[in-house]
Amino acid sequence: MPDLSVRTTIACQILDGLRENIPSSTACLRGSLANGTSDAYSDIDVLWEVDDAQFPSAVRNIHDCLSKIHVIQSLRIDPEFRNSPRHRLIFLRFEDLPPFWRVDLEIFARSALRNPDCDPRASDLPSDWSLTESALANAVAAIKACKRGKPKQAQKLLEGAFVRLNLQLTAVGAQEAIMQLLNHAKKTDSRCTTLASEIERLISL
Repeated sequence: MPDLSVRTTIACQILDGLRENIPSSTACLRGSLANGTSDAYSDIDVLWEVDDAQFPSAVRNIHDCLSKIHVIQSLRIDPEFRNSPRHRLIFLRFEDLPPFWRVDLEIFARSALRNPDCDPRASDLPSDWSLTESALANAVAAIKACKRGKPKQAQKLLEGAFVRLNLQLTAVGAQEAIMQLLNHAKKTDSRCTTLASEIERLISL
């Protein structure tokens, strides 16, 4: 694991980058990094609030904005909110950083009042949405749960990952289940090969 100061630096750079991109906006940390309860496995939760007129450009330019901070490995928009004119939830992973440190960036137009239910949610999935990557995110969360001494939570997360892929869980134990999931990912979705290999390395930490 890199030094935790690396995560702190990245988080600060994200906030600075968002504020520089739209000076009138509000950007702040959320969750454990904000309230001082983070551990080595905590991800980076960020809220970005912009004026309504600037919301479309904020979403459109987010990749360019954050790629100035660090090379982006993956950037995905939660499909439930993709049609909302006032809300997005973005999942981002930077290259060469632990998968534990995913960036969850929630963008709101001010009129949404930071309410995730400000607009109807989409019920379908776009054709390019990778269920495999979503399942691997569950695997990362399961490893976190194991390292935090929460085996039941880890088991529930892994069961959800297998259901998501309509894959039968035949392994016994969390580590074996994660390896089954990783092997499936490598065989079925080339977009997830790098992430699967990174998760495999996490198991041995």
